Amino acid sequence: MNKKISQKKLLLLTIFLLLPSVLSAQAFSDTVVVDLQLFIPEAGILFLNDLNLTNLGNAPLIFAVTIENYFMIPKELVLHFGIRRGNDELIDGMSNPFQINPFPARIYLTSQTLLSDGGQYSLQNIDIGNATGELRDAILSQGKLPTGLYQFYVEVDYEKNYVSQRTVIDVVEININSPTTLVLISPGMPAEMGEPIEIFTT
Repeated sequence: MNKKISQKKLLLLTIFLLLPSVLSAQAFSDTVVVDLQLFIPEAGILFLNDLNLTNLGNAPLIFAVTIENYFMIPKELVLHFGIRRGNDELIDGMSNPFQINPFPARIYLTSQTLLSDGGQYSLQNIDIGNATGELRDAILSQGKLPTGLYQFYVEVDYEKNYVSQRTVIDVVEININSPTTLVLISPGMPAEMGEPIEIFTT
């Protein structure tokens, strides 16, 4: 009798533990989900070197993209990524087709992965010089993105039912700050206190 009760309890516990994942799979079944995450603080500064397409090993982590496949079969995907301010495109690139495994499958891609050259998920034909006039000139003269509201966006294309091309989009907006004045904090002292102390080191 006790053995039967224990088996029932074990069965109920197994169902209880598996239920959230089953419900989650049903909620997203037959779909691909994409999530874009930014690591730039609000009103932060983004330098041109941070988008250094030739030396990404030293570049900070700017964004990450998570792709999840809820189909029970593998899917071939194409990923688009871009940064824009208003109607000005700063970056716009597309990966070569790549495959994601059947559910449960997840691919985690960082800015270093996507912006690097020659990798499996690398974006093709990425060039910051493609930015339009005013935005490009401001970036090249200041070495950083000028102040404004920017959109980071990612799109993932995949086939469903072998008929139509589906696109999943995620967009994150962020204010980039580019201060143009310097406020001297140190060394210094109030004007009535005479000459400031000399500093002989950098």
